Amino acid sequence: MARIAFLLLAHRDPAAVAAHAKALTAHGDGVVIHYDLRSPQSEFTQLQCLLESVDRVAFARRIRCGWGSWSLVQASLAMIAAVEAAGWAPTHFYLLSGDCFPTKTRRYIDDCLAQEPSVDRIEAVDFFTAGWIRTGLKEERVLYRHPFNERRQPWLFYRFLALQRSLGLKRRPPKGLALRIGSQWWLLRAETVRKVVAFLRDRPDVRRFFQTAWIPDEIAFQTIVAHLVPAREISVPPTHALLSDYGMPVQFYADHRDYLRTQPQFFARKISPEAQALRADLLTVFTKGTADPVSGGPGTALYQHLAGYGRIGSRYAERFWLRAIEPARNGDIRIIVAVDRALALAAEAEIARFGRLKPLGHLFDSDSSVALDLGNLETGRHKRGLHRRAFLNLIVQALDGEPALLCVDARQRHVIADLTGAAEHVRLLVLERPCDAARLEAEACGQGLLGAGSGPAERRAVLAAAGRSAGDALAAIGCAHRSVTHRFARGRSAGANRRDLQEFLQCGAEDAAELARALDRL
Repeated sequence: MARIAFLLLAHRDPAAVAAHAKALTAHGDGVVIHYDLRSPQSEFTQLQCLLESVDRVAFARRIRCGWGSWSLVQASLAMIAAVEAAGWAPTHFYLLSGDCFPTKTRRYIDDCLAQEPSVDRIEAVDFFTAGWIRTGLKEERVLYRHPFNERRQPWLFYRFLALQRSLGLKRRPPKGLALRIGSQWWLLRAETVRKVVAFLRDRPDVRRFFQTAWIPDEIAFQTIVAHLVPAREISVPPTHALLSDYGMPVQFYADHRDYLRTQPQFFARKISPEAQALRADLLTVFTKGTADPVSGGPGTALYQHLAGYGRIGSRYAERFWLRAIEPARNGDIRIIVAVDRALALAAEAEIARFGRLKPLGHLFDSDSSVALDLGNLETGRHKRGLHRRAFLNLIVQALDGEPALLCVDARQRHVIADLTGAAEHVRLLVLERPCDAARLEAEACGQGLLGAGSGPAERRAVLAAAGRSAGDALAAIGCAHRSVTHRFARGRSAGANRRDLQEFLQCGAEDAAELARALDRL
């Protein structure tokens, strides 16, 4: 069985820290606590009293910590020194904060460590090319010196940075080191930790470099471990943590419990201090739990999907730069709306034959090329989607009166809302046919919402939600754009389908009837 030394960084709520430490020692592991020197001495004394009778709990030398400074790495090194002084001889060191809570049983963690005994679990991606930093300073974090704290001394921090830039005082990384970056919460083998400590002792230039880097707790251990350990011995980080688009930690609450339990990592951060019941429940899972749910799809993809979708009615407000774009005069745009993209493309091919329309495919849902020369603006959905109405205006001009036919996923309601105001004449044809389960599952896997390890219950829940979302989207289109919406559905009367197709295409009754039969065969 692995013997873990938990390194717990804390700075508030001594009672909660004590409960945390007691749970972590329940299976014979050790806990070293670093309680920030900036916190009151009375709180630290209270914490010592609460843990006085608990075995295998030690306290590191207290350091005054500041966010983004070397002091956080210094506190980690102080905890490592306290473990060595206690003589526990652990097999692994696990760095945690007071907001990191277990999402798996202790047995699960032990089984995983036994299956991969020769790996270190730490995120260590290339600092300059991985795109890990979301916003703010990037290479400036390491290529300039930062003796001032950005949060406590912002004026000095940014003035000193500007001075270095103006004087050309950019520096180079220490010789032989390729800088890495990643989550500061890691689980390392004991021999790796000792190598890191020895490396910092033998390379004072490396220590000096990181002492004046900004946010070195995301860089120092990551860089040194990647330097000392072969890449094949570095695995995924052990703590599930998400960052928002602004680079801020995502907080978890009670309604995230099932989601957290199905993540493959051992712990999760950041559990909200307000979610007291969730915190207590997760500690109970760790100390007394006997079973773990099957791990599902990667949480990062699920979070990005939900955050990108946003809350209906608040995220997709009208963009101010689109208000000034007038609808294309004499423009004629026909839009096929469906939840099954393959069905929409097949229908587009049939409709183009009857209506003498220019088929453009999924302009805003895929990266497929457009058979028009628009000065390279036609390449890639990202570029096309920046100003959808302006882009369609260009298409209308390029087609010179020829009607355009395109497809849009029914769930992209904000796209449809944009396009209905893009030309004088816009018509929608809604194909009211739900996706089958196989296609829904393929889409969920492609989006990262399901993974190879997703269990039957998780698959049913995700597919049911996806099916409801698709059905709601089809219904919402007709309500929002009733005056320009036409429908085609199996089970609907042939006459009703024919009349809607005739109005959509502005064609004769015979052509509309033949097209209806063709669409019914798809």
